[in-house]
Amino acid sequence: MKMYKKILVLLILLALVLLPAVGAYAADVTVGDYVLDDFDTAVRIKEYKGSEANLVIPSTINVGGVDKTVVEIGTDAFAGNDALQTVTIPGTVENIGRGAFFNCGNLTSVVIPASLKTLGVGAFMDCVNLRTVSVVSDVSAIPVDAFNSCEKLREITLGENVTSIAAGAFVECASIETITVGGNLASIAPGAFDDEFFGVFICPVNSPSYVYLNSLGYTTRVLEPLYDIEIASTPAKMTYQVGESLELTGLTVMAIYDTAGALPGEGERLDVTALCDIRCEVASNPFTAAGRYSVSVSYEDDSFGYSKLFYVTVSDAAPVITSIAVKTNPAKTVYFAGETLNTAGLSITVNYSDGSSETKTTGFTASPQTLNTAGTKTITVGYEGFNATFTVTVKENVVERLIISNPPNVTEYRYKYKGGGINLAGLVLIKEYSDGSRVPVTDLSSVTVSGPNLSSARRGTYPVTLTLEGKTASFNVTIKYLWWQWLIMVVLFGWVWY
Repeated sequence: MKMYKKILVLLILLALVLLPAVGAYAADVTVGDYVLDDFDTAVRIKEYKGSEANLVIPSTINVGGVDKTVVEIGTDAFAGNDALQTVTIPGTVENIGRGAFFNCGNLTSVVIPASLKTLGVGAFMDCVNLRTVSVVSDVSAIPVDAFNSCEKLREITLGENVTSIAAGAFVECASIETITVGGNLASIAPGAFDDEFFGVFICPVNSPSYVYLNSLGYTTRVLEPLYDIEIASTPAKMTYQVGESLELTGLTVMAIYDTAGALPGEGERLDVTALCDIRCEVASNPFTAAGRYSVSVSYEDDSFGYSKLFYVTVSDAAPVITSIAVKTNPAKTVYFAGETLNTAGLSITVNYSDGSSETKTTGFTASPQTLNTAGTKTITVGYEGFNATFTVTVKENVVERLIISNPPNVTEYRYKYKGGGINLAGLVLIKEYSDGSRVPVTDLSSVTVSGPNLSSARRGTYPVTLTLEGKTASFNVTIKYLWWQWLIMVVLFGWVWY
């Protein structure tokens, strides 16, 4: 019994010792599209199962009712996700693990936060559509294969804290055009870049130093003393009007260094446009007066300083429009409802700030274009943000008369006709409107017909009147004897006479 108690006590003590250690391990938990390693107050993204194209990773994720900070992206967390196109990593993430975004074939852009401290091996390897990379954070080393085989990678920016680039970091990145590094880069391992980049200069940030790739490895060189500067290209805009501001787009300034062994002025050259002090002799900006003005471009390093000039021309500002007025009305100023506005003959006077004016017959707008209702209508003419008006008269478009284009098929009836009223079959009746337009009447049942009573009228010619919408038209019908009716009459009158 004593031995049993001793064993039980030992087991309890062992459990008490191991319990804190067990609690230190992270437990897997799934929240939405994320599989997480759950720590006490933070989480590591272990796997992403979503299909978002433009993903913004949250800085916190609620786990069991508690918001926990996302501090790490784990090994292979997003690997092989072809849905991703852009990714924004929150400012809480300090570590990106090995192969975290490996083979994300459609990823074109990733925002790496300043909070990042470590970048894992092959973190973005085989992201063949990635275009730009900016690692301006606490990361001090770009690890092995970090961006290996990023075939479309064009621009690389590495911050001041980056001191080393490991082998394979940018191998098979054949599209690289610009590489910008900080002044603390001290080591680039052989094989960090492809061989074809030997001899390419990599301009650092805010420094006249540069990194030179050569077949023996990579070293940081400092340029020789400054010899001169050169305005390699002036700004694209060199002429201005009063009121405009100086624009420097297109300006390129090259620093020329006194390289050993080179002829004066033929030494190493470096684009220092962003580091120059550029001043116009006219302090006001925008320009307030016409003239020809010099712009000084100055650059200096620890050895010497130089300045160059270029000139811009400023002319008086073009006069601006102050008002417009209708000069001549259109030829047509009377319309019928439903017609479209006709501006033929319309002209306007455009008045300018310098007192001048000009006549315009085109280039303006006029509204409304469709005149639907009767009355006096105001037409607004617009030109360059200014308006003027004129009026037109719109009349109701009513039926002016009825026209019988073709009489009925039957216009002759026998005496004592018993077949009903006037037969309108074959009649073509036209309504003529105020605007001169003509429209056939398709529903003859709406026409009022007045004429002789065919069953009692005597032999002769009678008018038939058609009435529609207050207008009338007429045609004639004839009532006559048929042959047998004539025969009866001859016999009857012959007997009476006899």
